[in-house]
Amino acid sequence: MEPERPRVVVDGAQFRAWLEDIRAAQARIEQEKTAWLRQLTPEQSRAIYLALWDAAAPHRDLNQPSEFLMRLQTVFKRMLTADEPA
Repeated sequence: MEPERPRVVVDGAQFRAWLEDIRAAQARIEQEKTAWLRQLTPEQSRAIYLALWDAAAPHRDLNQPSEFLMRLQTVFKRMLTADEPA
């Protein structure tokens, strides 16, 4: 038998205010990230890309399809079949 969990009461107004603050922070981070990326020269951008590629090498299996790409293909297939007339 699991121990009883304490009941938590959430103030809706405080929660909504907190959530709005989180969204504002995310928007600000995105703006700063975009500004930082825009100031990079093509050479700096390429150097960062290559460093990330090298860092990911131990986790990459070029003989296996990318899980991300497989999921993306699944989403696109669903989108295409959803648009088809019945």
